[in-house]
Amino acid sequence: PHGAEVLNSTRGLLEPDPEQGANRLSKARQYDLLVHELSHQATGREFRRLPTWFSEGLAEYLAAAHFAPGRYSFKDPAESIKTHVKKYLGDLAKQDRFGIVALKPLTGMDGRAWAENTRRGTGHGPFLKYVSAVLLLHYFCHLDPARNHGELVRDFLAALRNGQPGSRAMVEQLLRGRSLEEIEGEIEKFWNAGGLRIEFRG
Repeated sequence: PHGAEVLNSTRGLLEPDPEQGANRLSKARQYDLLVHELSHQATGREFRRLPTWFSEGLAEYLAAAHFAPGRYSFKDPAESIKTHVKKYLGDLAKQDRFGIVALKPLTGMDGRAWAENTRRGTGHGPFLKYVSAVLLLHYFCHLDPARNHGELVRDFLAALRNGQPGSRAMVEQLLRGRSLEEIEGEIEKFWNAGGLRIEFRG
């Protein structure tokens, strides 16, 4: 941190793991993962109090916007996110409706619980909370009818910088009298109409 540098090992990521002789991820998914992890590095110092769902949602938002090595497009975030989610979920995303993590347990997870869920998960399970996180972030950045040019997210981040706990900042700056269940309904309505047939499940 004193040199303002980030060091990421490419072993098994952008280069074959010498012990396995191959990469377990496609080149595109390797770069998505690299963008995701670098976004944590870039935001970690200034926003140490970021709730886990926001930090992970932001990392996925940037990974979704990444379309070629070092190149990003923010012209149509919803389309980028839909493509990103379908790429990772494969056949699961083709179902008539598939379940993702409900917002109450999602926003209640701290970093340790998030990591433990990822370690213990099987199949597509661990990625479903990332889907919920990026859709919630997208909602507050692009869909929230009370957003008014991003003031809610701006005020939320300012509150965190001023030392307000993440749970309180979310209630006061993002929810502002609304329930997570109400927001789930709005998110489902938007994405179901847009070709991503999701359903929040506890």
